[in-house]
Amino acid sequence: MTFTDLLDFLPHRSFKRHWHPQSEIVTGADSLMTALYNGWTLYSEDVMLQRVPLSSGRTVAVYYFKLLNGDQRRIMPVSANPFVERLIRNQNLEVRELAPMETPDATPISMVTVIAEESSRTA
Repeated sequence: MTFTDLLDFLPHRSFKRHWHPQSEIVTGADSLMTALYNGWTLYSEDVMLQRVPLSSGRTVAVYYFKLLNGDQRRIMPVSANPFVERLIRNQNLEVRELAPMETPDATPISMVTVIAEESSRTA
């Protein structure tokens, strides 16, 4: 199944959602599908996985997709769900799990620092 097949399968407006790295730290599969529909492509067949610990002791899985559109590159963090996992499986993408303190390349460290500082101020 190709990305085009996935896009044709879904209703046209069901997933249209713009995403920008400065607007959200993590987004949903609808943003990924919108980007692919709008001409972005995966420039790598490997996807990074990060398990983010929550205060409750649970973790949330986030997949990082490397996207390319012309000369623009972007890493899109997408929260895990059955659709994303099926997409990874159907496209034969390879998943590499990040170490606990590792950040995906091209993710601005300053964003991570700002979030940590804001969290410590509210605590």
